[in-house]
Amino acid sequence: MFFGKPENYEWYAKRCAIYIRVSTEEQARHGYSLEAQLEELEAYAKQFCMQVVGIYTDDGVSARKEVHKRKGLSALLESVKRDETDYILFIKLDRWFRSVREYYKTQDILEAHGVGWKAILEDYDTLTTNGRLNLNIRLSVAQDESDRTGDRIRFVNESRVRNGGTITGSYPLALYSSGGKVCVDEEKAQIVKGIFSHYEDVCSVRNCIDYASNAHGLRLGYNVIQNILTNPLYIGEYRGNPEYCQPIITKEQFYSVQRLNESRKYTRKRSNFFIFAGILVCPVCDCKMGGWAQHDYKFDKVYLRYRCNRKWVDKICTHKFTPWEGRIEKYLSENIHWEIKRQLLSRNPGTKKRYQPKTDTAKIKRQLERLKNLYVEELIGIEEYRSDYVKLNDQLLRAESANKAIEAPPNIDALKAVLEIDFETSYFRLGPEERRRLWLSIIDHIKPIDKDTFEIVFL
Repeated sequence: MFFGKPENYEWYAKRCAIYIRVSTEEQARHGYSLEAQLEELEAYAKQFCMQVVGIYTDDGVSARKEVHKRKGLSALLESVKRDETDYILFIKLDRWFRSVREYYKTQDILEAHGVGWKAILEDYDTLTTNGRLNLNIRLSVAQDESDRTGDRIRFVNESRVRNGGTITGSYPLALYSSGGKVCVDEEKAQIVKGIFSHYEDVCSVRNCIDYASNAHGLRLGYNVIQNILTNPLYIGEYRGNPEYCQPIITKEQFYSVQRLNESRKYTRKRSNFFIFAGILVCPVCDCKMGGWAQHDYKFDKVYLRYRCNRKWVDKICTHKFTPWEGRIEKYLSENIHWEIKRQLLSRNPGTKKRYQPKTDTAKIKRQLERLKNLYVEELIGIEEYRSDYVKLNDQLLRAESANKAIEAPPNIDALKAVLEIDFETSYFRLGPEERRRLWLSIIDHIKPIDKDTFEIVFL
């Protein structure tokens, strides 16, 4: 099978990653099945002696979604950041992206690591002005096509919902689809009623898990119970239609449960105070770790933990460890004297660079370059170019200034004062605010190495 010769011989013997994507509708309409894509891409790689180092798949995922919502693409970009590939192969540009904004965010990452891409059934040249213009037009057309398709689907779905018709194949416990309508399984409906009543009595999702297991032999997870308790389908409502299907729960009981759930969240949120907020730093991405309250409802305990939100929220970091606040305090109370003595012995009387995350100035420079290209290609006017240039240039100057290391004199007196504290008798008598002030006075940041070891960087 011949696909055409690559632009230059640098493609030969290079490491490549294969990316394939399809949505259910596209697969049925165009025949872009995952198997067909993979077959053509592997044949292309073999023809040009490219080493396939990874195959990344997004099955049933729209190309309009943000990168962190596309698992296959997110995993591919993590591989790029680890410098494990030189090129990315996909069959057509619309398999890669249908969003101009998300394309350029990803392209910044690829350029930073020197990774190229190739759509084997289409020809793009990103090295010339006309080539980049053609790419922008193709991306805009693909995005417009996706928008129009989405509008048509929404219109059809809204009409179905107004008439009580089904638009999905999956339904929560006790509801199912039959004859184009949502119907109630009366036997399972008693389980749902029992869960709502039990929650009103105990106000605990964990307790409802035990109830479902003991009373009905069902093993339901925390999120399943939470979704049951907050799903308006159980009162017959769906997407603005108050009579979409037969109700299982009365509106009075449903909204009573919602009030209990909200009051429980509000009380829990106000009671948490994180001693090491802003002090704990992710050892992988250097992002400050956020506080997270882990609730053990079985023993009625709350464990204050810290986690990297770039891992657990944005899905762009690999650090999974979530240290417990009590373990951090235990480590510090047992080792702080030794750590300070070691620091005083190794510290010179000169200055020391403090921790400060850096702004990506290369990204701003690339934005300036793209702005220039848009003006040269007459896609924007002179006034818009000048306005955006001033803003970006100002951002660049501020970022370059902020990236300079902050010099701070060694806080030797504060460290020596801590050596005089008897932690076994004094520290745990302090309140959370006083403990936090103590650590802020001597510690710049802490990096968790494992559950029992922490790297401490003093001011």
